[in-house]
Amino acid sequence: MIKKSIFRFYTFFLVCLILGIPEYAKAQTYTSFQSELNSIVERTRLRIGPFRIIPRIDFRFLRYEWNIFYQTEDEKPASDFTSTISPELNVYLILKDRLILRLTDRLSYVHFYKFKDQRRLNNFFSPELKLLLFNRFVLVGTYSNTRDRGRPTSEFNIWANQYRESFRGTLFYQTPRQTSVGISYSQNKLLYDDITFPGQEVSLSRILNRKDENVMFEFNYPVFSNSFFFITANYTDHDFEHTEDFDRRSYSLQALTGFRFPLIGGITGTLAVGYKQIMPKAEGLEGKTGLIGNTGLNFRSGRLGARISFNRDFPFSLWDNNVFFVNNRYLFGGSIYLTRFLRIDYDYSLGRSKYPELIPLFYPDGSFENIERIDKYHTHTVRFVFKLFKEIGLGISANQWVRDSNYLGETRSQIYLDASLILNF
Repeated sequence: MIKKSIFRFYTFFLVCLILGIPEYAKAQTYTSFQSELNSIVERTRLRIGPFRIIPRIDFRFLRYEWNIFYQTEDEKPASDFTSTISPELNVYLILKDRLILRLTDRLSYVHFYKFKDQRRLNNFFSPELKLLLFNRFVLVGTYSNTRDRGRPTSEFNIWANQYRESFRGTLFYQTPRQTSVGISYSQNKLLYDDITFPGQEVSLSRILNRKDENVMFEFNYPVFSNSFFFITANYTDHDFEHTEDFDRRSYSLQALTGFRFPLIGGITGTLAVGYKQIMPKAEGLEGKTGLIGNTGLNFRSGRLGARISFNRDFPFSLWDNNVFFVNNRYLFGGSIYLTRFLRIDYDYSLGRSKYPELIPLFYPDGSFENIERIDKYHTHTVRFVFKLFKEIGLGISANQWVRDSNYLGETRSQIYLDASLILNF
């Protein structure tokens, strides 16, 4: 009986995974009303009455980490095994090809084998309404609620609980050729637990809790088959909950332009570069103006594959002596399909974080100096992927992560091995 129960569980798990593959492949920033309608109909594998259901599941069944809490060598880093399972359900209701109602619920359970107090059930919940008016206008309303535990930025050494609640309303005008222009308004509330980051006196909630209000303009123009040239421009007001310790209230202006490539083909992904200005409202604090980017491209030809990515932004800092920091990330990777059932991947990621405000660095002898803090990141990943069924693969990977900082006590390293199921072999 036990063997039959185990067999039934894994059969159900595999069916859900197979049904979920198209949802993973279709993720995209922008889609017209008709394109999304066609995609939903095409991907639907299960129907209950008028409801179309698209399930998906991710499963990293085992990971061993040598430094769970990103501790220094002197702190005797702790290690543990973890497992993560993330089922997702997307339910759609289509009414007269004019209205699309979507409900997404994604759970993610992270299991620690030794550190039981770190076990968490994360959740993402989001309903959405998309209405087509007069065959030209698309009205979209979205709500999302996220409860997540992790490391939101590269600064985080500890695991932190993050709560996010968002509202977004969008109005688009689109043509039969899928050219579109639209404007959106959104509110995003971000909260953290009232915990103190090691080495600081002020809690994360007092440093990072805020509400963002954003107005964005977007233009999309088809240039190739399923490829779009796009321009986005937005203004964001960042209103922090606590200003008595350190006034972080600020605003930002941002513009991006580039190309979105099709989801299947020789080249996939997004090429985007732009410009951003972030300005603190409090006097005496330095702002930042400069280049930003959010590019991730994948190339495939025969047995060879390659990928590059570039990300540059100015995220808010958890340190109370800087409002934000300049963050750069580059990734270069390649894949080789040795056989029809074996793929080998290698990725190298290089990062650099720079802080605009000088930071006091205290030495063990009691002396100090003000420095311009710079952190450098190096990540190497090797992965072997064995094809199991159609586009499903078993991935076994080794990862080394190193942060090299000129700020005393912030140099850290991490190594982990994991085994997981990979979609899109």
